[in-house]
Amino acid sequence: MVEAFPTLEALPCPAPPLEDLPAEFRTGQHLACQAAERMMFYGTLKDFELRPRLPLTQAQGDQVITLVCAHLGCFGYRHEHKVAWVGTLLDRWFKVSRGGRMESTRDQEMVDVLSEAMQAKLARARD
Repeated sequence: MVEAFPTLEALPCPAPPLEDLPAEFRTGQHLACQAAERMMFYGTLKDFELRPRLPLTQAQGDQVITLVCAHLGCFGYRHEHKVAWVGTLLDRWFKVSRGGRMESTRDQEMVDVLSEAMQAKLARARD
């Protein structure tokens, strides 16, 4: 299956203007923005841990992955804007931290599944 890069019109929820995003995300220094940038440029979440703030079903996890990958692959706006917006979304849905493993096996399994699915989707988009 070939996945095309989306246009702004195709995104399920377009990013707000960059100036409307919180300052800590616009600078790209927020940890969630660093995770978003890692996904965009390297297609991986290596060294990052995303723990869902609320329990996610597999279907909800798939929707998150689709939305994040759509924004990261969109040609409609600059990469700084993408990183700020995806970082904001990641911070809303996940507790983002660096490295390590989770205490709960179930939480770790969900994060591993989300991470692997996100990496696979990004790799397909690049091919």
